[in-house]
Amino acid sequence: MKTETQEQHRQIDEALHIPLANTGAPKVVRAHEPYAARSQRNILYWRSFLPEDCVLTMIKMGWDRTT
Repeated sequence: MKTETQEQHRQIDEALHIPLANTGAPKVVRAHEPYAARSQRNILYWRSFLPEDCVLTMIKMGWDRTT
């Protein structure tokens, strides 16, 4: 994976308060877990076929929470 892509993934994960896989940190408990789970599922799905800059734009626009 390219360094730029890794950095973008880190920024998204940090924004969503999702611990990075290699840190061993515990999962953060959220007040609105169903919304956060849906958001994470949407982002993972989009990452499977869209360019990362497109995914970042969709997140900034709030699409991960509304679709």
